[in-house]
Amino acid sequence: MVETASPLRCVTRFVLCLSWTLFLLALPGRAQTPASEQKTITLEELQQMALQKQTPTFAQAAANIRAAEGRKKQSGLYPNPTVGYQGEQIRGGSFHRWASKAFSFQQDVVLGGKLGLNRKIF
Repeated sequence: MVETASPLRCVTRFVLCLSWTLFLLALPGRAQTPASEQKTITLEELQQMALQKQTPTFAQAAANIRAAEGRKKQSGLYPNPTVGYQGEQIRGGSFHRWASKAFSFQQDVVLGGKLGLNRKIF
């Protein structure tokens, strides 16, 4: 069976399509303002607006700068020394106690002018 559309349904669809078309045609006219009302923004104003907002991109760039400055500072320094302690108590019988204690200190010595070469990198 083929259903026929009622005249009321056709008129309703036509009115809806016409109203949507008029609405969409009128929409771009509202978004634009006349040229006399538009305010021009200078480059300096745009830069200030960007710097005032704390964006993740600027935070990441600042962190990268601080990391590079830290690498530059550390590039010509000796490595940190290492200090250690180890202790054990061993019971060998009813009265015998043995204690083993050890202290350690380690410092890497950089030879061959490597620190000077590292300083020149930065």
